[in-house]
Amino acid sequence: MADEAPKFEVPDIADLDRDALLEARVRARSEIDRLNALGAEASDEELDTLEAVLSHVDGIDARVSEIDEAATSRADRIAALQERAGSVADVDAAPAEEPAAVVEAEVEAEPEVVVASGTKRPVARAASRKAPEVIIKKDVEPKSPFSITASANVPGIDSGSAITSREQLAEAFLARVGSFNGSNPSDMKAGVYQMSPRAQKFGVATFKREARDYEVNKEMSLEQQMDIIYSAGKESNLGQSLIAAGGWCAPSEIDYTLSGYETAAGLIDVPEVTARRGGIQFTKGPDFMTIFADADAGFILTETQVEAGAVKPCYALECPPFQEVRLDAVGFCATAPLLTEAAYPELVSRVLSLLNLGHQRRKSASTITRILALITNSVNWVEIGTNNSPLADALAAAELQANRIRQALAMDPNATMEGLAPYWFRSVFRNDLSRRLGLTDPFNITDADIDNWFAIRGIRFQYVYDYQMLNSGATSTVGGTNNWTEYPAQAEFAMWPAGAFTRLSHDVVNLTAVYDHDLLTQNEYTAAFMEEGIAVANTRGFGVKVTVGLKYLGASGYPSIGAPAAA
Repeated sequence: MADEAPKFEVPDIADLDRDALLEARVRARSEIDRLNALGAEASDEELDTLEAVLSHVDGIDARVSEIDEAATSRADRIAALQERAGSVADVDAAPAEEPAAVVEAEVEAEPEVVVASGTKRPVARAASRKAPEVIIKKDVEPKSPFSITASANVPGIDSGSAITSREQLAEAFLARVGSFNGSNPSDMKAGVYQMSPRAQKFGVATFKREARDYEVNKEMSLEQQMDIIYSAGKESNLGQSLIAAGGWCAPSEIDYTLSGYETAAGLIDVPEVTARRGGIQFTKGPDFMTIFADADAGFILTETQVEAGAVKPCYALECPPFQEVRLDAVGFCATAPLLTEAAYPELVSRVLSLLNLGHQRRKSASTITRILALITNSVNWVEIGTNNSPLADALAAAELQANRIRQALAMDPNATMEGLAPYWFRSVFRNDLSRRLGLTDPFNITDADIDNWFAIRGIRFQYVYDYQMLNSGATSTVGGTNNWTEYPAQAEFAMWPAGAFTRLSHDVVNLTAVYDHDLLTQNEYTAAFMEEGIAVANTRGFGVKVTVGLKYLGASGYPSIGAPAAA
């Protein structure tokens, strides 16, 4: 008769460190596999043992989570103290010298646009408003709003130490997965792999947003929350709203300079607030024009009417409805054979970079979709003439809708409107103007020229990916190019007052390595996992979506644009 397996002793885990806990879990997992394989042949005693070992594993997992949370908290504290200490050192060591000057484009008597060659050429002077001057800053690297620190118990890396490059991030990931048993199979097929309930996540790095002024939580009063949200969306926080490459000072969350062609360009840039408790409650309240237009919201009476005892109406304010916006989950989980290959750290680095870039694109695309869904006003612009000018129509349509929004909200007539357009929108105008007669240099229309024409009208567009992307369909369809032979026949853009939409997010994002013994029967399984929260709230104002027709004939003036034929 075969020797009986030695009885498994459930150890006391109270005093075990993390490594010892994981070793105990591996032994327990082996015992679970052995007992589970007995099936119906297991004795009552063996079933009792299986139940006890499963509870033992649950206890180990809970204890490991406690240790990880404590280590993460300690790492965050260390990082915060190091940042404070560094800022003190920076002030002490700062030399007493004049700050570096910001290079500004000169403003001549006639407005000018700086072109790529460094030369200047005049543009038409605005009749009623002058576009703001363009500020050019050189050799300034975008600062990430995240500080990245190593998680606790990553082999060979101090807990809380700073990670400053994707290469270091890849090394940390490989160090973490190197402690797992087994590896991903080399013949792993593409597809969806569902994690089992017992999959474990082990911290690799923590992405913590730098302290920001705009954070809300449930402990705040509604007034405090709304003050913070409104402050985040103030036009003044743009610095100069209408400048080349302007923004909300919230750059892409990681600098994704890759060895391939991919970049983080074309991502939407909106005011962002940290929602520490998973969401916000708010009310947009009554708007000015609704109250102003109500006959009972005020009165004008003659002396005769007053003496006759005419009734003075009193407007009754209704309690405005409240909305709650909760964070949704956005992230990734991906696996591949090379994710456990320490011999190829460059490939792991590239995969992690691509996953992160894809995460940012997905987050941007979701933000765009959410904003467009919240905009319920749509206009199909009526073009002037059979051979219309897409530039003239787009400028006219944008300015009319900007004035519509300003008027409806009783805004400053010069208030900035934010706008969203497909990344190829400026190319449409270049295409049209290149065919127009009478221009000094029709083949040298720059992005700055086009942005300036909208800036004169108080409008700042963002040109983004994942909004009416070009495709091979018919030109009458969204983004269609007729098998890549011509530009689309129409385009949509959206506009809203600055700060109307706010994105909510978490302040901490974790990159973890997943170890799943149960998923594959013969091979262990590891993956990279990241998750954070996302939501968009329309806390004030409203937006408009506008569709314009596009033709590329260089049409200009009489008789091409709508004028009657000469007698």
